[in-house]
Amino acid sequence: MNIDELVKQYKKEQKNEQLELIYKELLPVLKNKAEFVYYQKKFHIKNKTFRLCDIHKYELEDILQELYLELLRLINNYNPSKPFSNYLYSTLWNWQPAFLNQTQAMWQDINTISASTFETDETDATNFLDNLVSVSPEFPEEIE
Repeated sequence: MNIDELVKQYKKEQKNEQLELIYKELLPVLKNKAEFVYYQKKFHIKNKTFRLCDIHKYELEDILQELYLELLRLINNYNPSKPFSNYLYSTLWNWQPAFLNQTQAMWQDINTISASTFETDETDATNFLDNLVSVSPEFPEEIE
């Protein structure tokens, strides 16, 4: 059963076992996104560029937990007439942790970090989509 079918089935039956199966199937994808956001993605606030691993206020587990909550939101808002995988990957591509929207609190955290932590290069060299595809679970065709 592929991920689209799993989510459609969960939307119909609302069983926790199905939700756990979806999470287990997508865990490698969520972990890859969390690692990318934590270790590689560069964020920009008030002319400063930083990575979350440099701040030491947030942990990789915090990012993974937020991604899990995002997955639950995606499943809840999912329109079964469209493919879930497209919806999932496009949303993950644009996703960033909610606490980054709290700019004032983040700015105070950034001000406590030494200047050597910040990078001047504002480009992300890592192609997240390639990394995401490399760990995306392969869903075998159902044998009838």
